[in-house]
Amino acid sequence: MSRRFLFLFLGLWALLSLACSGLSGATGGGQAPAQAPAQGQTQGQNQGNTGPSGALGGAAANSGAPATGSRPAQSFQEAESAVVKILATGTFASLEAGRTVYNGQWIGSGFLIDPSGLAVTNNHVVAGAATLKVFIGGQVNKEFPARVVAASECMDLAVIQIEGGPFPVYLEWYTGPVNVGMEVYAAGYPGIGDHWQYTLTKGIISKTHEDGDMTWASMEYVYLHDARIRGGNSGGPLITPDGKVIGVNYAGDNIEDTNLAIPAELARPVVEQLRQGQPYRWLGLNGEAIITEDGSFSGIWVASVESGSPADRLGIKPGDILLEIENIVVSRRGTMKEYCEILASRSANAPIKVKVLRLETGEILVGTLNTDQQLAVEGVLDLGGSTANTGGQGGTGGTGGGTAGSDDYVIVTDDTQAIGVKVPPTWAAQVDGSLWRTQWTKGDGSTYDVVAASVVAAPDINAFNNLNGPGVWITASRDFGRIGGYAQLLEGTNGWFASCTLSESGSYDDPLYEGAYNLWDRCGDAGRIASVVVAARPKQNPTAFLVLVVVNVDPAASDAREVLEVILNTFEVIGTLP
Repeated sequence: MSRRFLFLFLGLWALLSLACSGLSGATGGGQAPAQAPAQGQTQGQNQGNTGPSGALGGAAANSGAPATGSRPAQSFQEAESAVVKILATGTFASLEAGRTVYNGQWIGSGFLIDPSGLAVTNNHVVAGAATLKVFIGGQVNKEFPARVVAASECMDLAVIQIEGGPFPVYLEWYTGPVNVGMEVYAAGYPGIGDHWQYTLTKGIISKTHEDGDMTWASMEYVYLHDARIRGGNSGGPLITPDGKVIGVNYAGDNIEDTNLAIPAELARPVVEQLRQGQPYRWLGLNGEAIITEDGSFSGIWVASVESGSPADRLGIKPGDILLEIENIVVSRRGTMKEYCEILASRSANAPIKVKVLRLETGEILVGTLNTDQQLAVEGVLDLGGSTANTGGQGGTGGTGGGTAGSDDYVIVTDDTQAIGVKVPPTWAAQVDGSLWRTQWTKGDGSTYDVVAASVVAAPDINAFNNLNGPGVWITASRDFGRIGGYAQLLEGTNGWFASCTLSESGSYDDPLYEGAYNLWDRCGDAGRIASVVVAARPKQNPTAFLVLVVVNVDPAASDAREVLEVILNTFEVIGTLP
């Protein structure tokens, strides 16, 4: 369950439901970048130096002749020595999580194109990263620092400079004709954390002109192939049997088994510009195209902004939504197409007018990139989603969450200090942090004794327990694993909500936890309470424990959406479970 999906069903806060509820990154077939925060790509022909200029990390230190003793790979078997794993760390505004993720980590792949340490990867692998660590040739215990030389949002390409060269093997581009049925190999490092290793999969070119419009990229065409790629393969090479790069892998769909690569003939001239420290069709945004299910709202979600970039100088911030460029509404098809077409039609430092929605304040901001301007407030969205005159935002009080502003929450913990969550001050009026001891009965009739850390916070715990009032209950235990997985844990709660109506069920996912959820409505004596139940496990150590979260809100309350968001963003196991 993404948080925006949940808010849609609760019908909370018209502004957020307009901008986030039901938003789907339409990728034309469910494709997604093979890992990491999202990004952009090109629509149209190669345009030499017509893309935005200015260096991200400065021109490469060495772009001349190969170093003595270095040579290009001569076969797909030799490619391993030139393929790299990239570990990126950064802070970004997560659309899925509904909050800023601090010190997040993600992985991708890349490949050396020069013995000096110049390497190619996807822009979405490095965008938003504060640090980059690189591992070469499967050497797990030896890392090399790297920096971004330059990138292209619209081509989803980046060139990085890896320290520690010269390196013995690098890859060359394939320059011959490309036909359906050609044998190819996808090389890279799919996997999570320490569970990764160099992987090579074999396939053929299935289609030479697949649609290249994505939520984070837009280009004229891409290659469709069946050399299987997965999370972490982004930026890795698609190579021929003789070790030449025929494409750069950048997107895949696990369900449909779709694997896409940027053609070498499109990538090569862009990479040549990037290696000189000149960005190509780039404004410094790490963006993802979004659109509501009914198509009434679209834009580009800004996950992060490159320091010193045109976007940064104008005042665009992470969490903003780019609505228009040069008076053209972007993401009308849920892709980066319009965005990239406009960048393709402008010279490097040309002024570009933009309109931005700042979700944090509801302000509509306008300004012109590549000028001395700063964003200025044009209007403010009222709670009905329409644009009002500048001069502030009105609001109504709420009963479902305690009428709290975003900074007015307090942390409550259980008695053992093992779990914690932020709640409105009125919910901290009654807190029960005692251990939860129960006998859990499974569907097959077997029973298990469970001892769990537990904290309940509500204005009235008795009303909360009877589904007649707002509140939250969080419990976590290693004993829950004896019941089964998070699906079995969630299923075991269904009887608690016999008086409610099950409105929605689905998968739950945030930066720390993954699991499943149920959304119950029409709960309680008056039928006015909605209850969200989440059962989840930690992503970093899925077998360590299970956590159960129950949140009751009154959907009619003006602060219900905010309270629910804060709770789902802040619940966490912070200590040792009993």
